[in-house]
Amino acid sequence: MQNYLLGAGMYDFEGNEKHLRFHSDAANSRPGFQIRLRQVECLPEDDEGQLSPQPPPFRPLQQGGFTASVLDEGGGPQHEHKCDKILTNRLFDIRSPNYPGGYPPNLDCKYIVFQVRTRYAKRHVLLSGHDFRRALF
Repeated sequence: MQNYLLGAGMYDFEGNEKHLRFHSDAANSRPGFQIRLRQVECLPEDDEGQLSPQPPPFRPLQQGGFTASVLDEGGGPQHEHKCDKILTNRLFDIRSPNYPGGYPPNLDCKYIVFQVRTRYAKRHVLLSGHDFRRALF
């Protein structure tokens, strides 16, 4: 089942991994985006049977480039946008190619977020971002 996420918020993280997908159409490009994801551990259930989120300790953000240059058929430079990524930290940023500039048209990015620890019954992912409107999770 596919769910669209709108803006910042806490989203349930059930299972060992979540897939986040961003797709841009061919019509135009928009300003770049940066999404901060933070996995939040849940404390044991309270008196009402609810799990309470507990913020994780701070860790530096995972850095990395999203673009790579390759040669086209004529031997000239061609830019190939690589944005597929596997994410395993509690706290990290996802940035669109060319961020903070606009992202290119016909972009299809897939991010896999692995749960940091599986001993907790439930997890949450906190999404917040600059110019972040909607993502498929």
